[in-house]
Amino acid sequence: MAKYQTNILDEKTGFKGEVFEQFIYERSPKIETNDIVSFHECTFKLPVVLEKLNIKELSFTNCKFEKEFNLIESEISIIGFTDCKFKVEFRLVSNRCSAYTIIRKISTPKARIKGNYQNLQIVSSTIKEFRIGDINSDSTKKDSKIEFLAENNIKKVRIEPYSTYSHISFKGSVYKEIHFEGTFHNRIVFEKKVRCNQVFFESSICNYRIDFEEGNFETIYFYRSNFNGLVYINDFDGDNVVDFSRELLIEKLWLHSCTFDKDVTVGLSKINYITLSNNNFKQIFSFNNYLVRDKLKDADTVIVALPLLGHR
Repeated sequence: MAKYQTNILDEKTGFKGEVFEQFIYERSPKIETNDIVSFHECTFKLPVVLEKLNIKELSFTNCKFEKEFNLIESEISIIGFTDCKFKVEFRLVSNRCSAYTIIRKISTPKARIKGNYQNLQIVSSTIKEFRIGDINSDSTKKDSKIEFLAENNIKKVRIEPYSTYSHISFKGSVYKEIHFEGTFHNRIVFEKKVRCNQVFFESSICNYRIDFEEGNFETIYFYRSNFNGLVYINDFDGDNVVDFSRELLIEKLWLHSCTFDKDVTVGLSKINYITLSNNNFKQIFSFNNYLVRDKLKDADTVIVALPLLGHR
């Protein structure tokens, strides 16, 4: 028996204000590679699966999805989701997007992304759990970007590729947990007043530098990982140590069972606790909280824990 398949895209490529009651499964529709497929103010009552699309642009604006949404194994220059609500799950799997993938003002309990996306942007979105799997894993993707931009409210972000060459940045927004696990070949940076309870680097290999420039963090964990580039955690930006131009607050910093090939610099005027255990620093570990002599009497206490057993 032939597999169930719909053909709504064989008939037209623009939809507005429509309600789709049926399960949508579009596979290799008969449309041109320079076509634009758009859905505006549409409602999807049952699951949506779009597979093997080869088009210029795909966009959804002000749409509602009452079941799962899946975009699979497609080649598209521009992918856009704006003001969309997904009640169950949003998935982009094994696609190739050569220009931009923009996820703006969506809400969903779960989001899953893997594949090749030259410029992936997540902005002003509300998501309970966001997972990024194997993404931009080819060395030709060294100029690719994954950007978490302003006004996101995401409880858990898990970035766990086997290997990725993307530059990854967090700029502002609120997160409960951000977890890195995998091999990362490009820079990872936190800036623009990110707010996050916990950041984890676990069982990872980071081949380029990591920067914490701005934000408010409860705890940052570096755990059982190899860092082959610089690690730079610093709120100082200027020649005058009295005038801090960046706002970086960290309650606790944990470094456990890690190898650091390059310098690790921790320069923080506001931190309460640092613990180092069983690490291998091949070059320099430096810590400075920039206490100014005239302010020593009013300075907060910083606890630095250095376990004697197993620490190198």
